[in-house]
Amino acid sequence: MKLLDVDLESEFRSSSLDKTLDGFERLKKDLQRFGADFLNGDASQFRKLAEQLKDNPQIFSGFGALNKRVKKA
Repeated sequence: MKLLDVDLESEFRSSSLDKTLDGFERLKKDLQRFGADFLNGDASQFRKLAEQLKDNPQIFSGFGALNKRVKKA
């Protein structure tokens, strides 16, 4: 969700993992809402974002990552 720049809108948060299946239900909703290209499309948006992450692997590292975002596809 961070890669898509929707982590703040996301229902699923890695810090909110619990021992029930609720986390998976939230992840499913997020994938359906934000991951259509990845799930049903040709994944071109996902590949473009993955390439940007490959070029800048520090994009999600430390506090500096809070202000850095991958360019929207």
